[in-house]
Amino acid sequence: MDESQRGIEGPLLQGIVLVNVAEMLPPRCAMQLSHWSRSARLAVASAGQHLDLGSGCVSGKKTCITWRERLLEMEMQSQLLTKLLSGGSLTKNECKRVCTAAARHLRREENIVALTAPVVVVGSLRGELQDLLTIFRISGPVPETSYLFLGDYTVSGPDPCGTLVLLLLLKARFPSRVTLLRGRHEQRQMTQEGA
Repeated sequence: MDESQRGIEGPLLQGIVLVNVAEMLPPRCAMQLSHWSRSARLAVASAGQHLDLGSGCVSGKKTCITWRERLLEMEMQSQLLTKLLSGGSLTKNECKRVCTAAARHLRREENIVALTAPVVVVGSLRGELQDLLTIFRISGPVPETSYLFLGDYTVSGPDPCGTLVLLLLLKARFPSRVTLLRGRHEQRQMTQEGA
């Protein structure tokens, strides 16, 4: 693909590029779903559980989101990213949805995370949203570039909320390409349930 087809202006793939990237991946990989096999289905069935892939339920209890729900969630997250990057702000409900989606991915991560090189390592952002956007312009857009953020996201800068919401939104949308660590200013209580 030549530069004229890329359509990249910000930290997101846009237009035809997103379609081309998605076409290269199997749907499960594009949606970041774990692989489901016949043996996995038989293991669930042998445990006496009723599995309904269409609703994400095991024995009538909702245990995961379906691929359709994940696809809708990814579309909504892309719209929110576009809104943020064009200078807009998110509503309270949109922020809650972003936090919920990011928390779902963060809870699954171990305390020690193995990353595959190359990775761009970003130190303290301290609420500097414009610095974050500059880093994306220089180092490459997510998801083309993987990032490791070392914490101290909201200490004192001019836009601590915008910085944190953008990082959480990127984590929710591209969980395997964005790694968020807790810095010295993020206290353990901030990461506890309900904090």
